Amino acid sequence: MIAIYKRETASMLRSMIGWVVIAVLLGIAGIYFTNGNLNYGLPYFGYVLSSVSFFLVFLCPALTMRTFAEEKRQKTDQLLLTAPVSVGSIVMGKYLALLTVFAIPTGIFALYPLILNQYGAVPMAETYATLLAFFLLGAACLAVGMFFSSITENQVIAFVATVVTLLVSYLMDGLKTFV
Repeated sequence: MIAIYKRETASMLRSMIGWVVIAVLLGIAGIYFTNGNLNYGLPYFGYVLSSVSFFLVFLCPALTMRTFAEEKRQKTDQLLLTAPVSVGSIVMGKYLALLTVFAIPTGIFALYPLILNQYGAVPMAETYATLLAFFLLGAACLAVGMFFSSITENQVIAFVATVVTLLVSYLMDGLKTFV
């Protein structure tokens, strides 16, 4: 599992997609942080994470679309499955690599409340609980993306199916009134 974790983490950080997802997530959060917290003086970082959570619908599928679909397309999944590693270890290694890449911007987000604390009182317990909930939401989105990547060998289909599923679940509160 450790070898798969290292290989997948290095693969995501060597490719452009890992860095683009990190940069876009940090850029969007920076815009909302500057506008809401610094310009208007709001001490609640949860507003930023609430706004950024919508973009997880598109960024998490971008990270996960390659995990298993690319292995199937290149036929390297057969090599991976015949290795002396269980299927659960393969899945956990890939999932932990995705979580590591997602933890990079989340760890940087943990510095934002400390910046706000320099200018006033910030409810730290509430802020870091919100940050933990954001990380867990991202982990759930990554799991959905890995599922769709595992059932198809086309990356675009995995991306679109994940986006549709996450978008429907994000908009479920508004959709329940129509049903």
